[in-house]
Amino acid sequence: ENYYLGLLLFGDSQCRWNLSKDELEEKHFSLLESPPNKRSMLVILNETLDVIGSTVLKLEHDAKWGTKRKRFDVKKKEIPEFGQDGIISNEFERSIVELDDARLFFHNGQLNVLYRNGPYYGYDKQVQNPIHIKSTNGNTLEAYIKASETFTICCGRNIAFISELPYKHKPVDPSHNR
Repeated sequence: ENYYLGLLLFGDSQCRWNLSKDELEEKHFSLLESPPNKRSMLVILNETLDVIGSTVLKLEHDAKWGTKRKRFDVKKKEIPEFGQDGIISNEFERSIVELDDARLFFHNGQLNVLYRNGPYYGYDKQVQNPIHIKSTNGNTLEAYIKASETFTICCGRNIAFISELPYKHKPVDPSHNR
């Protein structure tokens, strides 16, 4: 069975940029100056493109995130979560952060996201993180990026950096997708 991944971005991007009030009303755009909040939602779709799972992508505060101008510090939970094996499974808080102009891509078998976050990294930097996805309590999904795995690069837009190291994987059987 094939599945698809999607990323929905909710925010105040360029949809209404530079439109007059009359144009906003004509196109039925919101008259709000800013959205109630900004978030990115990861969705999983089946072969017929029905949503079979979704979750808001969050930031795990396991390291400082941002720059000198604005940043989040490490935030540990008052009471950490423990897995079934008794080992701590999550000791850091997670929160919703803006991932502007986000793109998904795979590298070395890992799902990654490339985005910008002007308030925390400036508007001239691209930010990149691996995405961690967990299934909890049956059908509930969690997706998060870790502050400690953040990679930034100056300048450009909508770019992704990957290593030149070859990815060692098992060959895919072409008959599998028939």
